[in-house]
Amino acid sequence: MKFHFLSSASFFLFLSLSSWAQEEYQQPVTTDTSAGRLYTTINPDLLQQSLDTLFARVNQSPGSSTPSWSTILSNGSNPGMDIDFNAYDITGLGGLTSTGTLEADSLTLNKDADITGRLSVTNVAAFGDSLSVSGYVTLGDSLEVVKAVMVGQTLQVTGITSLGDSLHVIGNVDFDALFHVDGAATFGSTLTVTGESILNDSLKVNSGANIAGTLMADSLSVMDVINGQVRSFGNHTTDDLAQGTTNLYMTSNERDLIAAMAHAIDSLSCTWLEYQDVMYELILIGDQCWFAENLRSTKYNNDAVIPSSLENDAWETTTDGAMTIYDEGGANEAKNLATYGRLYNWYAVNTGKLCPLGWHVPSDEEWTTLTDYLGGEGTAGSKMKSSASDTPAWNGTNSSGFSGLPGGWRYDDGAFDYVGDLGLWWSSSPDVSYAWFRELNSYNDSVDRSSDYQRVGFSVRCVRD
Repeated sequence: MKFHFLSSASFFLFLSLSSWAQEEYQQPVTTDTSAGRLYTTINPDLLQQSLDTLFARVNQSPGSSTPSWSTILSNGSNPGMDIDFNAYDITGLGGLTSTGTLEADSLTLNKDADITGRLSVTNVAAFGDSLSVSGYVTLGDSLEVVKAVMVGQTLQVTGITSLGDSLHVIGNVDFDALFHVDGAATFGSTLTVTGESILNDSLKVNSGANIAGTLMADSLSVMDVINGQVRSFGNHTTDDLAQGTTNLYMTSNERDLIAAMAHAIDSLSCTWLEYQDVMYELILIGDQCWFAENLRSTKYNNDAVIPSSLENDAWETTTDGAMTIYDEGGANEAKNLATYGRLYNWYAVNTGKLCPLGWHVPSDEEWTTLTDYLGGEGTAGSKMKSSASDTPAWNGTNSSGFSGLPGGWRYDDGAFDYVGDLGLWWSSSPDVSYAWFRELNSYNDSVDRSSDYQRVGFSVRCVRD
């Protein structure tokens, strides 16, 4: 049932009108005292009958200037009186429903509160269950809710606010004092905090967050911009801050300096790596640390031996990982191994065990990151190819330090070709029954992206995780 609170004038009107009722009837509200406490029982059916009788008599009063009961009750106003149900045991009362404005010096309610108008409390408000307000909420002192709070428009708090569960606000939020939430807080619009806010769970703001005071949260998600000081993130890393990061912890110059220092540290750690008794040169290109030479290992990183020396028929039909050397078994095998490293089919790449622990065969997207950083696929090839002054040499500038060489490939039928003309490197990304790779050539400065049969043999580079 909906229970409306009456103004003082309406309450006196209730008393004067009730004196008209001379016939005996069972009281809708009864009280009893036990052990020094007052217990009140409300019979909803009898109360409804009494109200119906009063409605009829007020409307029948000749020349009455008093507003009708329907007008009084639909207003839903309660100006300035205290509402306290916590001191009594009340039977038959469900939730608090107000369709207009609810104002109180203090409010304690152990059931749900659903308010479609405005809630204004100048002192303490405590709800044992949940609070739902479709309009405005103004709290001059404090609010305590054990369960969830949902506000359709603006929530303004100038005192202390404590929420035991969660808070969801569709409109704006302004806090001048302390705000404390044990659960999650979600704001559909703007959050403005001039005091201190403590969130033991999470905070999500879909629009702007302006914080002049202190915000403490275990986790934070802001879709727009943060201004102010933010501290105490238990589940937060600075990598998650896509926007507003210049106002967090440090100035933009300080952040640029730290970024430069981090890049320098990465450069120092991206120099050489020994893997399976081979010392590989490394190169930092953008934020990626690459092998600067082709892989030549004979075992996976779990020490399992990679099959090799496959005849053409076996190479063409196998679906297991396998490796080879250009012109394997021929007179130039040793020279080709020293210059170009080994060739691997994509099945070996797909094991995820070709590169050292902490490293991996780059994905198609990571190859694109590399070429984008070097100016795009149309021109990055020259920067990735070894230069004429390098040993071994090719016809690029090698300004990136990638030191790409034309190691050729092994066809899916087992034949070798294009050494000295093409350099081809696998990605870890499949393309249905094919897989993506990158190609450098002797004829232009481009980097070609394509896919081929997974049983062909290409070179492999590793990139750091």
